[in-house]
Amino acid sequence: MPLFETTVGRVEKWTKQGDVKNLLKALKSDNGAVQQAAAEGLGKLGGNEVLDHCRSMANNPDQRQRWLVSLILGAIATPPAMEILASVEDPSDKMTRLIAKKTMDPRSKKPEV
Repeated sequence: MPLFETTVGRVEKWTKQGDVKNLLKALKSDNGAVQQAAAEGLGKLGGNEVLDHCRSMANNPDQRQRWLVSLILGAIATPPAMEILASVEDPSDKMTRLIAKKTMDPRSKKPEV
């Protein structure tokens, strides 16, 4: 076990501190709870760095990363975020389409990872 393992508690601390750099690293964790907490934190923080990351990951071959990007963008919910979210949609990727649809519908509950 690494000396400084990324935990949900650390991710929550980084969110409070506005530490986008560490939250982006946490998205790559093998721990799904850490990934979800990082996505939620990035969605709360928003900003150009987060949007740039999401834009660069919109067509990532890893479905889970596209899913996380969809969650982040849906939480940000600005016109630029929705534009990027539309580019994430992949007709062969049912889960990403479902998340995109739910996050774009203001009446929907946000999906959980």
